[in-house]
Amino acid sequence: MSRYCSKNAHAVQGADAELLDTGTFAAEQPVFQVAAPCPQMSRSRTIAVIGLGYVGLPVATAFGRAGFKVMGFDVNAERIAELRNGTDRTREVSAEDISASGVTFTGIASHLQAADFYIVTVPTPIDLVHAPDLSMLLNASRTVGEALKRGDIVVYESTV
Repeated sequence: MSRYCSKNAHAVQGADAELLDTGTFAAEQPVFQVAAPCPQMSRSRTIAVIGLGYVGLPVATAFGRAGFKVMGFDVNAERIAELRNGTDRTREVSAEDISASGVTFTGIASHLQAADFYIVTVPTPIDLVHAPDLSMLLNASRTVGEALKRGDIVVYESTV
């Protein structure tokens, strides 16, 4: 039995399509919404979230609360110490959620070798002409690149 992501309603062709709802265009032609298959990620994966700011920390704790083994990595030693003590200065995640997530916080790059699924969530600020500063993204990519093994997966999350 397939699982479907009902929030991602869009046209899907083939046997995996499932009818969710119908609607109408202004011309009274029927519109069909279908859900794409929602693949399940193996719980045996170890996830490393690189960058523990207002994007990365909620991502890390959400995966941790969902039962995944998660490592949170940041180059800021003060940030790592705060999170180990259950304090999130961004106020995105409560101390209770940090604790319940089971996330291991580290600033040691070699620890990333224990992961096989990487989510890079470092800042990409823009300048006055709206050009992104990619230096943190490039540095994080180098750090992750040193830990990668065949079959690992890297995901980049950016707000720019």
